[in-house]
Amino acid sequence: PPSATFARLVSEQNSNFFGLAMTAVGDGLAVGAAGWDPGNSAAKADGAVYTFGPDPSWFASTDYVALDAAAALIETDVEGEGFGVGVADGGDLDGDGRSDLWIGTAGWSTGDARAVLLFHTGL
Repeated sequence: PPSATFARLVSEQNSNFFGLAMTAVGDGLAVGAAGWDPGNSAAKADGAVYTFGPDPSWFASTDYVALDAAAALIETDVEGEGFGVGVADGGDLDGDGRSDLWIGTAGWSTGDARAVLLFHTGL
């Protein structure tokens, strides 16, 4: 087994399920955090998805990578949505040459789970 760790992405919030869902998207990475909350309250669990682009500088780190290295933080304002419980590469569904991203929501507070497709992720 390899003896080196290439990158360690560690959440800035406790109990936000960061890393429960991950996928390669184009040349980048999308990481779900279904329990993320803008007020840092795990009880609300709005959810978010972090995207990391193809820039190799964050990936080559042998130390912990700050999440502000993310290319984007995609979030929702629906309390208890569980946005980011699932993430998947959508391929290039709209034909623009860039990968699209599926994001799943748990609908914990609303009981209305769904999948959202984001075009033009830039990854």
